[in-house]
Amino acid sequence: LYIELLIAREVIMTKRKELEPNKILEGRESSLFTTQFFSLGILLAILVWLIVVPLAMIFWGSFRSGPPGVDAFYTIENYIRAFKNANLFRACYNTLIFGIGSTIISFLGGTFLAWVTERTDVPFRKVIYAVVLIPIVVPGVLFATSWLFLLNPTIGIVNKFASLWFGFEKPIVNAYSMSAMVWAQG
Repeated sequence: LYIELLIAREVIMTKRKELEPNKILEGRESSLFTTQFFSLGILLAILVWLIVVPLAMIFWGSFRSGPPGVDAFYTIENYIRAFKNANLFRACYNTLIFGIGSTIISFLGGTFLAWVTERTDVPFRKVIYAVVLIPIVVPGVLFATSWLFLLNPTIGIVNKFASLWFGFEKPIVNAYSMSAMVWAQG
């Protein structure tokens, strides 16, 4: 009789354990369902308003001969004029070079720093962890301005240092060249 009671107790406890998570989950689903989906719906509406609506206006305006609010007719002349312009393909080429180059530099630098901090016993590991977050925190305008102050051909600190100490007549780095811009972005 005692063994039968123990077996019955085990069966009841097992069934109870199987049922309890479902009851807890059902209660959570009903309370989280409304809160999560309501907040997700609000965020989605804000996202649509801030991104999709302006993009739709730009797309719609690209087929009109005038700006919004002005009498205009629908045309594809804007696209014909854009694709006839030889500078479009040069701009696309420059964009590809800039994007691929800065991606390669970022990938190699990030891989190296990840390897150094995780796989070696480098001193100041926590400092490296903090320093890699700086590009996320500091605004891009500040980075661009600082690189210009460093690499500008006329007033850049690097070029002034090179001409003063090493006697270079011409600037050694031009901040407005493709290679300098790729380096600064990477």
